[in-house]
Amino acid sequence: MNWERIQAEMKNGLALACASCKHYWEGREKGLSGIDCMTPGPCGGPIAGLGFPHYKGPVSDFSQWCFACGSRPDLGIKVSTSERIFGICREHLWLLDRIQANNPNAAVLNVVSPSKGMIVPLKGRYTEKSLMDVMMETEEEWAEEDKIKFEEHQTKWV
Repeated sequence: MNWERIQAEMKNGLALACASCKHYWEGREKGLSGIDCMTPGPCGGPIAGLGFPHYKGPVSDFSQWCFACGSRPDLGIKVSTSERIFGICREHLWLLDRIQANNPNAAVLNVVSPSKGMIVPLKGRYTEKSLMDVMMETEEEWAEEDKIKFEEHQTKWV
């Protein structure tokens, strides 16, 4: 995964989760266009009433960053179909209006804020690492896992 390509996709309006997902990039390799990807089933985030159920990427805690742009979140949101809490910054709060506009039967959305006492303040939950640091660490871990798997198979073949 290339961080510059991920950022370019996000600048064009793609959500952080999609832009950093392996399934999205597999779709690009296969010539898919738009937001089409290679997920094994329906996928999408809070706007679609889902919790990115098929996400495969370096972000393990979506409450740490705005799901749309990757910046620090001001609030958390949760849809009834997912256990995940998604961070959202004030700049992207307007996206929440699209949930009911696009789908009147959308899953229930809860705004999770420190003032409601539903979670600890998001500012106290931030990782000290930048999103780029976390993504690079994950890439290194995956590369190491792939190396180990390759070495295990290689000894079986010889």
